[in-house]
Amino acid sequence: MNWFQRHLNWTWVVVFTTNLILVGFLGLWGLPTLVVALLFKLFNGNPFLCLVGYLVFLGVSFSPVGYISDYVLRSKGRSTNWTWLWPLLCPLWLGTKEGRKNNE
Repeated sequence: MNWFQRHLNWTWVVVFTTNLILVGFLGLWGLPTLVVALLFKLFNGNPFLCLVGYLVFLGVSFSPVGYISDYVLRSKGRSTNWTWLWPLLCPLWLGTKEGRKNNE
């Protein structure tokens, strides 16, 4: 059993923090502005399509957090439907079910 399986909450925190740092650095370098400018040019100035494209960009940026949340919840023996209730922090406050421990 490796460190990531023993420390599921810390695994989630490390991935979330790393993702925020990377998205933050890209934001400081103006990548979101560049994406909006390209979308504006691509969609001929339609602001609604630019907004949708930008939301898709943000969704792709934060998809690693969703993947790790899914991994943590499955490892804890919980349903992944919990992410619909509280998407970001549910892996941290849900404990491991009694029937499923990490020492398998």
